[in-house]
Amino acid sequence: MRSSGRLDDDGFAALLAEQVARIRATFGDLPVWAIEGWTGERLVSEWIFEGGPHCLAFARSGAALDEDPAVTTRTCLGEPRQDIAGLLGRDALPRPGLLPAPSRITEIEVDGAREPFEVWEAPGVARAAASVRGHSLTLECRGLPLDELVLSEVVDIEPFVEGRLAMIAASRG
Repeated sequence: MRSSGRLDDDGFAALLAEQVARIRATFGDLPVWAIEGWTGERLVSEWIFEGGPHCLAFARSGAALDEDPAVTTRTCLGEPRQDIAGLLGRDALPRPGLLPAPSRITEIEVDGAREPFEVWEAPGVARAAASVRGHSLTLECRGLPLDELVLSEVVDIEPFVEGRLAMIAASRG
């Protein structure tokens, strides 16, 4: 199954099939939200099987996920500021108790209702968080106006699973 510390094709296919089966099996444990009208790439990104977060990523067609424009939606349990602190921690910013004040408050449409989101802005990226239906919904947005996003709950995870599989296939060559 392994050669030189890397899975061979059969081992990798088995591991990937197991991960996809677990994503499908845990879909619905937490709600996940998609960007309405998105015409580019869309895929399952981070997906923790027990307790979240569950994340979907959106990128321009043919672009890498770290190229603009791109949006990530994250759903997890707990306080929205705790999730933001984790995201900001990737940029060496403080723990939740030391989190800087949000830059502003905005309303973003989620399932047809305007929801208040706290927003933290930095050069090239805006992050926003809110409690929606008892879950933490966090957005990370690059190259798009955050305030214009419209989100709706995902009822079919398959297009996002297919996007994940396509991205992995492209990266493996």
